[in-house]
Amino acid sequence: MKRLYCYGVGALFSGFFTCSVVSCEGLWGTPMSETCRYVPTIQYCEAAAQQITDTCLRDCVVNLCTNAKVVCTGDVTVAECAKTDDFGNKKGGFVLPREPRQTCLDPVKEINWCQVSTPPKCQELTMVHELAHACGWKENTTGFGVPGDSSEGAINCK
Repeated sequence: MKRLYCYGVGALFSGFFTCSVVSCEGLWGTPMSETCRYVPTIQYCEAAAQQITDTCLRDCVVNLCTNAKVVCTGDVTVAECAKTDDFGNKKGGFVLPREPRQTCLDPVKEINWCQVSTPPKCQELTMVHELAHACGWKENTTGFGVPGDSSEGAINCK
């Protein structure tokens, strides 16, 4: 089932909410999850993945923008998302490791998403970062153009 998402400008008058539609799905796209909050659209995820320079990794991430299962509930997800790094930053998401290790030809299909309220651009870059992990990319690896790789440090959401 495909939902139609409309975004608009609303106002409250005498207890009634009115909305003037600015745009619908054609501009914004299809959310990667029907249940998780603060996820990018499939289309914006795919566009953000284009900065990845390794063809196999980029193709894997683009595929997962459409086909990954985004998980935002459950004991493991909630517990891991409650943790912060040494600087007090919240996690955007994570991928559970598996054996044999995932690769761009055999990725993990499930992404744990922490539902952190961030601007849309940051959601896109964070999702691409996590999907790259699902495709076998390792933290602190440079030269692949993954958002937040060790050449960038933290994900630059600007």
